[in-house]
Amino acid sequence: TLRSYSLQLKIARKGDSFGVKMNRKIINILLLLSFVVCGATGMLIFFSPKFYGLSKSHTVAGVVMTVTGLIHLILHWKYYKNIWK
Repeated sequence: TLRSYSLQLKIARKGDSFGVKMNRKIINILLLLSFVVCGATGMLIFFSPKFYGLSKSHTVAGVVMTVTGLIHLILHWKYYKNIWK
């Protein structure tokens, strides 16, 4: 996740057609998808122990969601900082 994000930023800064707005959209979509996968697998594991084999997918989705969430926080830091003023 971090590697792809840094590559996207390099491309966006060079002025290619792949802009910063598109980069933020990709991060937001990745955050949403990782949340959905993590939430769905967590609910399946919780309500039905026969799905315990999904715990690895749940863990990976949780890690991706955490890293993407931190990137999202950094991108929107000014917004979050201004909330508390």
